[in-house]
Amino acid sequence: MTSLKGDEKAPRQIREKRNGKSEELLAELIHKLNNPLTAVLGYSQILLLKLTGPDFQEDVEKIIREAGRISAILRELSDYINKREPKKEAVDLNELIRKTVKNKSGELPLRNIEISSKLAPVMPLTRVDPVQIQAVLFNLIENAEQALSEFHGQGKITVKTKVRGDHIKIIVSDDGPGISEPNSLKIFNPLFTTKKGKVGLGLSISHRILEAHGGKLGVRSKQTKGASFIITLPVTRELDEKETEK
Repeated sequence: MTSLKGDEKAPRQIREKRNGKSEELLAELIHKLNNPLTAVLGYSQILLLKLTGPDFQEDVEKIIREAGRISAILRELSDYINKREPKKEAVDLNELIRKTVKNKSGELPLRNIEISSKLAPVMPLTRVDPVQIQAVLFNLIENAEQALSEFHGQGKITVKTKVRGDHIKIIVSDDGPGISEPNSLKIFNPLFTTKKGKVGLGLSISHRILEAHGGKLGVRSKQTKGASFIITLPVTRELDEKETEK
């Protein structure tokens, strides 16, 4: 009888190969879908300028909105399968958060949502990919914004930082509806969502980005008591000579 001991890894290797092919196929499908979708959006916007009847305009606006939703879903899928390695550099996370909050503070008051930051007085530099970490922050803020808008049309979002030993914590909190305990156990699963027009990949992508940085993403919440998403990142004490000289 032939021993199977030497082939124990074969099933895993086969699965990984199949997953790789599936992701390549999905990437190609996204690319092919984007072309006609871009045409639909473009022609719809041209048509909207030519129509005069309000009923016709409303129908075309619905087409544009729905096509925009599909485009957003395709972008999320593309981000999910394109597993880019972090391009790390020495970053002051407080400064990155200030820029992020400032970027959002122009639009959120228009929706009756206040955003503020409470930052640690001393923040050590650490090595992260600033583009990826900012993308995580934007995702968490936008999730909080949608939760507040759907809950009572107003509210507060706060971004805090804390330094605990060799770790930095970034806490994004809101005073919205909170998350039920069953949902909090599934919230980082790919394709799980409770929000309209979302495909449910944002938190899963954020979770994966932080794992690639040696960090993690957690949630603390009670229904009707708001939600807090906690980013934990390691402090990298050693910097490149070039960065130290600066």
